[in-house]
Parts: sequence; structure tokens; C-alpha cells
Amino acid sequence: MSSHWLKVGSGVLAAAAVPLALVAGSAGTLAASKPHNHVVLRVWDMNQADTPIGKEEHKYIVQFEKAHPGVTVKLTVIPYVDYFHDLTVAVKAGKAPDIATVDEIWNPAFAASNAIIPLSSLMKRYQMSSSNYFKPAWQTTLYKGQSYGIPWSFDVWEQLYWNKTLFAKAHISGPPKTWTQMLSDAKKLTHAPNQYGLAVIGDKGEDTVVVMDSLIYSNGGSIEKNNQVTFNSPKVKQALTFYKNLSKYAPPGVASATESTSIGLFSSGKVAMAFDGSWQQATLESQVPHLNWGIAVPPAPTGKSFHGTLGGWNLVVFKQSKHPSLDMQYIKWMTNPKVEVNVASLIPANKAAGLQFVRKHRRQPLVILNTLENGYPRPISPNYLAISTIQQNAMSEIWTGTPVAQAVAQAAALMKQQ
Repeated sequence: MSSHWLKVGSGVLAAAAVPLALVAGSAGTLAASKPHNHVVLRVWDMNQADTPIGKEEHKYIVQFEKAHPGVTVKLTVIPYVDYFHDLTVAVKAGKAPDIATVDEIWNPAFAASNAIIPLSSLMKRYQMSSSNYFKPAWQTTLYKGQSYGIPWSFDVWEQLYWNKTLFAKAHISGPPKTWTQMLSDAKKLTHAPNQYGLAVIGDKGEDTVVVMDSLIYSNGGSIEKNNQVTFNSPKVKQALTFYKNLSKYAPPGVASATESTSIGLFSSGKVAMAFDGSWQQATLESQVPHLNWGIAVPPAPTGKSFHGTLGGWNLVVFKQSKHPSLDMQYIKWMTNPKVEVNVASLIPANKAAGLQFVRKHRRQPLVILNTLENGYPRPISPNYLAISTIQQNAMSEIWTGTPVAQAVAQAAALMKQQ
């Protein structure tokens, strides 16, 4: 597979970390440094929802500036839909920021193009250890054996949301634990056109890809491994066949159903189950406080375990920066658990901050921690966006009647050309 990162395209795909869209660092003290000659530290971040990211970060930026005399931090917050494009344009023009948060699926492309620097030596210098982070989140920073970022915030697609009232009416004692049980329960819970067993995401978007991947991973399959395409395997075909079978018990329009569609159907009581990330808990609690719902680790094939798809954000240092040591001091500052728990856009990837965040802000934190610890990254490839597009197209063809085996074979052949 080609390693030239410009081949991934200039468009932006909705990331799994969509609301996602899932920072970390040493748990050391926030110590002051020696005075600097005047330095402007250029930091880019994205805003993908209503969270006032810039406002929250500014509180700690002021503290950083006071602790580092002579340093001014210039924070630029860019809407998510424009962010990848603006970053790539800035890199090509020689005007990259010093530090930026990047979607974890972009990390390999920036690393392969030599736009960002490996951070292992700087981590050692500033006593930052990978053991401080959730292992799955840390894996998203790795490229050819080196870390090209520090994980900041992450989450996993997905937990299984289930409507306790509808389950009780159907005389089902709890959420399904296997794929076979899920299909059986979904059938019992379907009373079309007023009620369906579950919502199925199926649009041409990254939200569909992450659901595809979680099913594939849970069945023991993969998209690629050791730079070899593994998509055309029996395990992948079985997973996508199950995905297709789930659509029998979903409302019409699966091929265009998005994450927003799914959580909307669940919150209205139209469906009894939905796949989604923990970020939707706040939506349900604020919009439908009367709804009697719970979450569970999603089912897996009999004898296997669920492995969700990771989404999230890493902090990287661009090669064009003239002061990487200062950049790393800033990253360590912002990823200290005392700070990170307040500024991370998803669950902090630092274990100490993440545990605190989940226990404070999420229902059933043990379920969430289970899925976080067992999550798998999407393919760590410079050509990830192209791979994702191929997967989206394959699933679109499956919805419209193309046999699963044929769609998978065609997709695998296209992946091999990347």
C-alpha cells in the first residue's frame, strides 16, 4: 500500500470520533520554567460541537503563560468540517502550527509525509510515559514503531443502548450478549411500523465504517494487517452478513441512516436498541429525562468478545516548529490530569483523568471502561481516508442488494491498489 499521504484526498470524512469525535500526559506537577525570549506558540484545535473548547483551554493557557515567562500561546479553533483541509494547506504552504490536535485517523498520514515529528526522545526528556495512557489510545499514535503524538481524548464505537421499558413489555430480561440472541430479541421487539428492534446506521459516512469495523473486530477479523489487506476474509463476510441481517428489524431507510438518525429513533422510543458512543448519554439525559434506558457491552459471536472501534484526538508537534522542546512542555501541561479532565473533548486518554471523568460524567462507568480497554484502532495507514471510502461504498452496495461476498471482494481489490 502506498505511503504517500497526499493520496488520502483533500475532502473531510465524518470521523468515528464524531462527537466524537477520544489527551494524556504525565501526572506530574505543573512546574514553572525559566524565562524565555519572547516566543509565540501557535496551537490549533478543532470545534465539532457546542463545547466551548477555546474558552476552556484559555483558562489553562493563561496559567501556562504565567509559568513560562516570555511565552505567548496563540490558540486557533477551527470547525471540524474545515480542519483537515486547513491543516494540510498550512503544511504545504510552510505555515503549519507548532502544535495541533489531529483526528487519530490522520496521524499516520502526517507521520508518513514527515510533517510531524516522533516524540519518544522528548517524552523521555520530560518524563512522560506511555503507561499513563489507555493502551488502545496510545496505539493510535504509533507509526512504524515510533510515537508521533500524545493521545488526548478518545472514546469507542460503541456501547449498546437499550430501552428497559420496551424490553420488559417483550418479556426480555436484559440486553443480548451474542449475535444470535440479538437477532432473536430484535425480532421480538419489532412491531412495524410503530416500533422496531433497533436502529441501524448505514449511510455513506464514517459512522457506518466504525460500526462495520466493530463487528469485524468482534468476529476476529481485520481490515488490514502488517500492511496487507485482509478485508476479503470469511470473518469479514460473516460480520457484514450479520450487519445486513440486523437491518431486517430496523426502520426503513437504513442506507441513509446516520448516527443522528439512530439516536433520534432511540430517544423517541421508536426503536428498542441502538449502537452509539458514551457521548450520547448527555443527549438522552437532557432531551428525554423520562426515558428508561441503560447501556451494555454490545454482543459478540458466541465464544468471542466485543471489540469496539476507537475514535479520538492526538496532540502532535509539526516539523516546521522552531521550538519542539517548548511544544512538549505545553503538551505535558495540557495533558496533566488536573488540566486534561477539564479540557478534553471526549474521555481523557490519560488513565487517571479518564477514570475520574467517566465516574463523574457517565452512567454505568464499568461498561464504558470495558469497551475502552478492549477497543481497537481503525487501520493505521497513511491512506486511511481512501480505505474508509471504499468500505462506505461496499456497505452501500450491500444495502442495495449486492451479495456480501461480491462487495467484500471488490472492496479488497480496491484497497490493494492504494
